[in-house]
Amino acid sequence: MTVKHLKTTATIASLLLASGVVASVTAVADGNQRAASDSLTGTFYEAVSNSDGDEGLASWTTGDPTRTEVIPPGTDDGLYGQTGAISPDGEYIAYMTDDVGGANGNLIKVRDLDTGKITKVAEYSGQQKTCSFPTWAPDSQRLLVDKGSDFDDRAGFVDIADGSFDPVAVPHPCDMRAAKDGSVYSTAKADNSTVDVYVTDADGKTKSVGAAKAVEAASEWSLVGLGAVSPDGRFLCVYASEGYYEDLENRDIYCDTILDTASDKTVLSSNAETGYWHAGPSVFAVPGRVVVESDQDEIDAEEYQHLYDTRGELIDEVASTPDGVVAEDPAIGFVPQ
Repeated sequence: MTVKHLKTTATIASLLLASGVVASVTAVADGNQRAASDSLTGTFYEAVSNSDGDEGLASWTTGDPTRTEVIPPGTDDGLYGQTGAISPDGEYIAYMTDDVGGANGNLIKVRDLDTGKITKVAEYSGQQKTCSFPTWAPDSQRLLVDKGSDFDDRAGFVDIADGSFDPVAVPHPCDMRAAKDGSVYSTAKADNSTVDVYVTDADGKTKSVGAAKAVEAASEWSLVGLGAVSPDGRFLCVYASEGYYEDLENRDIYCDTILDTASDKTVLSSNAETGYWHAGPSVFAVPGRVVVESDQDEIDAEEYQHLYDTRGELIDEVASTPDGVVAEDPAIGFVPQ
């Protein structure tokens, strides 16, 4: 995916308000969900690599963008940049390994970021037979995985406490994301070859959420991927472009369009008119808010993380480049303080 610099942070808000696109959400704090915040305060996580191509993990805080090495490159064979998922509570990272033909095979693992303990939670059948990266349920205790078409119980939740696997009947397990009520969102092609987002509830009933029409109404692009779902299932962050792939080789964990399923409208879009940005799996980490990242260009070497409300109004922003040094990779996770 190609992402460019967000030229002005105020442009998106002014255009959205002028067009009358207004969405809101009421955030209710409980044991697994933080209260809404007007400050972008917390810890960001980024994948890093060494000269040999080994991947690791670094973190930085909004008070000090200096990177701290969390997992040294070469510690494990994790694909952190492409598949890494930070748990909502900030205690774990889930990721995939890719050891085709090797002794370790293709594994899905969870690492405790405090103790460094690594746990294998599942095997998967290869990137060409798997089309969802591991993703966390909002409770940070269950990991939603796609083990690939070689497995009878292909998709489901792994309980990281005891390793048990609870299969889910998702017809097409691409880009699976979980809401707080246990519903699973995923992407698939409709009969007319249009890609759409579908939700499967706890009873196994699946229906379209109308995301494809919302993207087409607001963009020259089509919906091709699902990046994240808000815990209540109301807001989606999708990727709008061309093409669709039912494997992992050409998929991305990032997204560039925010949709409100209650109004079937686009709330926030990355484009030439409003400016370019992208968001990672933690885009809905702050209830009632949207966390997105702008990208530097050849003129401006500064990058920013932005906090918007669900009407498209900018609430806060922080520079994410220490001393003008551009980050090696986009952030893969954010944990609010």
